[in-house]
Amino acid sequence: MLAALALREDIFGCLRRVLASSGQGDLAATELAKSNFARVQEILAGTKASDERERAEILSLEGGGFSAGDMNGSATNFERAAAVTPLADDDSFTLAMALIKQ
Repeated sequence: MLAALALREDIFGCLRRVLASSGQGDLAATELAKSNFARVQEILAGTKASDERERAEILSLEGGGFSAGDMNGSATNFERAAAVTPLADDDSFTLAMALIKQ
């Protein structure tokens, strides 16, 4: 359970960091805390990245769990992120799981 809590804290921090330049980080974290995954997806999809690295991070976040069970969409977002910059190990694993579940 502790690992799950640490992961949860990481995703909140990641949303805040990645979306800081758009001013949407706190809103996305608040919506996530309310389990409003569709709203988090909307925020991510509507955010214009300030550079390619941020774009890849946004795409990875979109692929990583806010696609409401859409494994094809999740895989597509991870593949788009990988085209910009190599995926982190955990994102590569999540991409593999999305591909398996398609």
